[in-house]
Amino acid sequence: KQIEQAIQSGRLRGEEFNSIYELRPDIIASLSRILNCSISSVRSYANDGMITSCVLKEALSKIK
Repeated sequence: KQIEQAIQSGRLRGEEFNSIYELRPDIIASLSRILNCSISSVRSYANDGMITSCVLKEALSKIK
């Protein structure tokens, strides 16, 4: 549900990040790889509303 909300709103934000991190850390790890940064940086980007739905979709497509 949090993933759907992030995609629909166009951005992954802080609260959604926290829920996804708890339930699907593999998605956050994928974002970390795509953005070439640490998970704490991904959290900061999410808090600032800097992770777009396009980036989130790319991360979802690259989960192994």
